[in-house]
Amino acid sequence: MGGIRSLVVLVIACYMTKECVHSQEVLFKPYRCQTAIAGVSFHGLTPELQSKNTGVTYSLGKGPSSLTIDPTTGVPSWQSPIEGRHVVRIIATSGNNSDEVEWILRVVPKYSDTVAIVSTRHIDFVLNKPMLRGNAFIERKAMLDKTWESYAQLVGQEPITDRQVILWKPGNYGAYAGNPITLGDGGAHPEKSENDWERWGFTHELAHNFNFLVRTPGKWSSVHENEGFDTTWMDRYLHHLTNGNVAYAWRLRKQDPAGSGLNTMEARQFANWFEVGIFGRGTERKNAASFKKMTEAGTTMEDAAKKHNGIYGFLMNEVMDKHGEAWMEEFFRLIRHDGLPDEIFASANNTMLKFTLLVCLYSEAAGKDLRPLFKQYGFRFDEEYYKSSQKAIAEAKKKMLPRDVWNNGWLKSPVNGHEYRILTWKTDWEQANRMARQWGGRLVEIHSDLEQEWVARRFAHLGPVWLGLRNLEGKNDWRWVSGQQEPSPRWNPNNPGENSANYAILGAAQPRGTWRRPKPNTQAVVLVERLRGATEISSKKAPTAHALSAISTDAARNKVGEVVTVKLKVRSTGASGQMMFLNSNANYRDDSNFAIVIMDTFLADEKAPANPRAFYNGKSIEVTGTVSLYQARARIVVTSPSQITTR
Repeated sequence: MGGIRSLVVLVIACYMTKECVHSQEVLFKPYRCQTAIAGVSFHGLTPELQSKNTGVTYSLGKGPSSLTIDPTTGVPSWQSPIEGRHVVRIIATSGNNSDEVEWILRVVPKYSDTVAIVSTRHIDFVLNKPMLRGNAFIERKAMLDKTWESYAQLVGQEPITDRQVILWKPGNYGAYAGNPITLGDGGAHPEKSENDWERWGFTHELAHNFNFLVRTPGKWSSVHENEGFDTTWMDRYLHHLTNGNVAYAWRLRKQDPAGSGLNTMEARQFANWFEVGIFGRGTERKNAASFKKMTEAGTTMEDAAKKHNGIYGFLMNEVMDKHGEAWMEEFFRLIRHDGLPDEIFASANNTMLKFTLLVCLYSEAAGKDLRPLFKQYGFRFDEEYYKSSQKAIAEAKKKMLPRDVWNNGWLKSPVNGHEYRILTWKTDWEQANRMARQWGGRLVEIHSDLEQEWVARRFAHLGPVWLGLRNLEGKNDWRWVSGQQEPSPRWNPNNPGENSANYAILGAAQPRGTWRRPKPNTQAVVLVERLRGATEISSKKAPTAHALSAISTDAARNKVGEVVTVKLKVRSTGASGQMMFLNSNANYRDDSNFAIVIMDTFLADEKAPANPRAFYNGKSIEVTGTVSLYQARARIVVTSPSQITTR
């Protein structure tokens, strides 16, 4: 009888274990976009899950009908890919749980039987095999990635271009920005094809893609309205700043030869060759001399710049020789969307004032009057406007927020210490919410005026941008994905949003950065926010966890809206959906209960315990965060394990 009882217990235990495994949440790790060649068999990367689920099967949720997903490994395959940009979703299912990951498959034309795809960390190169010159290209992969990262560091973010593709196209000479960046093979000038594609085609055209993030049509309006699209006078005169970007990137490469891939003979030879073209400046000096001769003969600076726009790259190099790379970083900081206010740029309403303002910005970034340098090459200025602009810039800089820091795709905000990441394609809200969780964060939340100002100025120009805000059950109950209620949404007064979707976007329309309810089926930019080591958000700068003295739950109830550290013993736990609860009372419904609400982003952190309810139950803990009320009961919402310490 005892043996039967043991067998029954064992069967029940096995069944319960199986159910427990199947009930474990399924969550993908981020899955990068990929590139294929039309008509050439494609086999993609193996997707990964965040946890070790068993019995997982994979299927195609969205994508070309002839693309298949291996049900066991999740690997996508396509026997004969069709040219175009394809949105693909892979579904992973385990028991009653599932998750899906979205990515972009870009299929490029097949221009030759000798093309090959070579991938670096950031870029897919589709090149003619002779251009690779054996292993020489592979040896320079680190150098090419360093260029990408230096541009992202300078601009402060990455282009919204899926995964960047560099595509060789035979029979022509030249290169064109966008995605893919197309590179000619020299056409009628094959002697130019050997290194030009990498020297200018890659380095220069990639700089265009990054600098599109800096320009603002409403800020630097063009005097050539017939030039097409929303070109700006900075585009026109500085050629998107690309020569400056190139010089900046190569200076950083030289400072870190090993990290930049310059430690092989092939790479060093290439770098020396490149440097002669960029820093030798023979051609640029001739252009500068010609520019001066034209302006002295009465040609307008604008017309002289059309013929010799390389003079700006030449002068940028001259300034960097004296003031270093920090000068270029400060210049970009002034012209970025979160830099100087629009009014300063709008005041330059004719060609003379625009040239004057440009040199004034150069001087401000350098901390030195650079007019004498530019006058050597025939530049002229409106002296009174220079003085007034100098004063306006100095005053505006006092109000600028500190520069945020770009680190491997994440931006650390100077406002709250949180990290933000822009994903490089647009999607719907539900998918955006999944993607944010897969990246270990959440869709962006805004809880203070300072956060609103920083997020709007930093990202609204990319708009629309999804907010982690939704209208629960369509009952005008707006709540953030963290569970907090939003009592006063910052709606755009020109867009009340009746009969719209039950989500919110940060809009690019004026007033820029105000919130709107989008139309159904809207695709918007995904902005992920993660709270690595940061405390809960408040209207004031939140102190660190160790900067606060712990108080009782009774004292904390009187500090709603404030950041505190509260001490309590966990006497019961609970769960609802993706949230967990640590309660100070055995009866969580008691009005005196103080709850710690653990969000899904907490679990995504590598430092989080595998089972927070079991780990904290019965223990005395201290929790730092913002006190809020839910149904008259006090609570703190936590999104990071760093907010809880055990005692």
